Amino acid sequence: MIKLENISKKYGDHIIFDSMNITFDDENSLNGIIGKSGSGKTTLFNILFGLDNSYEGQYSIDDKNTKDFSNNVWDKTRKEDIHIVFQDFKLIDNFTVLENLILTLNCSVSSAEEALKKLNILEIKNEKVKNISGGEKQRLAISRAIIGNPKILLLDEPTGNLHSEQGRQIMELLKKLNQEEGMTIIQVTHSEQNAK
Repeated sequence: MIKLENISKKYGDHIIFDSMNITFDDENSLNGIIGKSGSGKTTLFNILFGLDNSYEGQYSIDDKNTKDFSNNVWDKTRKEDIHIVFQDFKLIDNFTVLENLILTLNCSVSSAEEALKKLNILEIKNEKVKNISGGEKQRLAISRAIIGNPKILLLDEPTGNLHSEQGRQIMELLKKLNQEEGMTIIQVTHSEQNAK
């Protein structure tokens, strides 16, 4: 369970959050957080992923206050429990699709191929990332994030750079992952359609 209680955050005089409260207590749920550009969606994800702890209030995971987490505990949490897909994918263009998984995660070929299969991109495993489409890059980024079967998957604008058909396909795959793998998925988006 993820719980944010009375979270306040500001940059200088600019208030991002003012006593915000959110609870994600339904395991295996698909959640959408909607907001315009600049409304604090990425800041929220940085808090959820433990990259930003300069806020007031309490953020707890399974009733443990994350402000008490050491760097080692956060590292373990990010390795085992919470994975993230950033909006800019953070892929290595000159590596193949498969290399982006096995070399950056130090995982086995079989687990990498299984993740690619779940996202329907196993057939492009030997393509260089610089030669694949935006939709395929998004699927690759999600494939990388689901290796290790995290409890929680965070997605920052998962369809933001895609045309409508690619976006629809990504959302269908996320629903399938949610149902079949039992992951709690939290996405931030400016699209009300994707949040449904």
